[in-house]
Amino acid sequence: MIKKHAFSLIELLLGLLILSIVVAIIYPTFQTYNRTSKVQEDAMKLNQNLDVCINYIEHAIQMAGYGCKYSLEFQNKSVNGYSTVFTAVDGGTGGDDTLTVVYADRVFGQVTKDLAGNSSYSGNIIYTNSTNANLLDSNLKKYVFIDRNPFNQFFELIADPQSISGKVAIFIDNSSNIEVYENDYVYAVRAITISYDATDQEIEINDNVGGSNQPLASWIEALQFQYGIDVNGDGIFDDTDSDGNPLDNTIPAGKEFYVKLVRVSVLGRSPNPDPTYRDPNGSYTVGNKVITIDTDDTNGINSTYDTHYRRRLITIDIVPRNFQYETF
Repeated sequence: MIKKHAFSLIELLLGLLILSIVVAIIYPTFQTYNRTSKVQEDAMKLNQNLDVCINYIEHAIQMAGYGCKYSLEFQNKSVNGYSTVFTAVDGGTGGDDTLTVVYADRVFGQVTKDLAGNSSYSGNIIYTNSTNANLLDSNLKKYVFIDRNPFNQFFELIADPQSISGKVAIFIDNSSNIEVYENDYVYAVRAITISYDATDQEIEINDNVGGSNQPLASWIEALQFQYGIDVNGDGIFDDTDSDGNPLDNTIPAGKEFYVKLVRVSVLGRSPNPDPTYRDPNGSYTVGNKVITIDTDDTNGINSTYDTHYRRRLITIDIVPRNFQYETF
């Protein structure tokens, strides 16, 4: 018969002592690993967040004016209330900027043969193979650009797209007589507003078609735009506000076509504060806005502009590529 051995009280206490020593040795290492993991995760989120944000803004600015020769003002029309390719609002030294960019972007469909079987035709009715009819209507989403058309400008819809004989027809302003070719792309024109929400600390975008602002990037502390304007084409930016800085914080009326460079500055921070970290910078200059870092821990470590957040400032110069030639 096998005798069962029970642990004595001394053995139990000794076991607990050894376990406590092991935990005491391992726990700080675990804490350090856990904190390091969180720091790395926050850094990854910060970088990914800013990269997505900058890539979107860069694309929008590069596309500014695509599909429209010179400026929208040449048509005496507007796209969802915006009559110029760039509409800039300067928030001043204490605020954040807003920029609206107009361009032909999303593909509605391709031109197909007309009802008579012609591969090229002209008029104010265009037949397409669109499966994206929701991109256009005659209310707010009513401007299109047709690839290769000789006028190279935006055209206005006078009616909603309709399905006719298996094709999707779009109806252009009767005053227009557009020459189109089979397989030409038809683009929906967009007026995209890029703005900053200080309450939610995020960059937001709006298509200006009746919906609300949509978040583009979170954990953002500042957004600034500056503009290089060259009216005479000599390659030297004009100091239109005579402040000694060749980059302007606003675009003078009528000068939208002459914007040759847009400088975008975005300050992002980590999602969470780190009690063991202190920002080595006392302040950040973001465009024409200066942000002072809060080093007072008595108001908590997650206050606005607190020193315990990690930050990344991105400043990028973007060339609106459609404005580099008189015809594009």
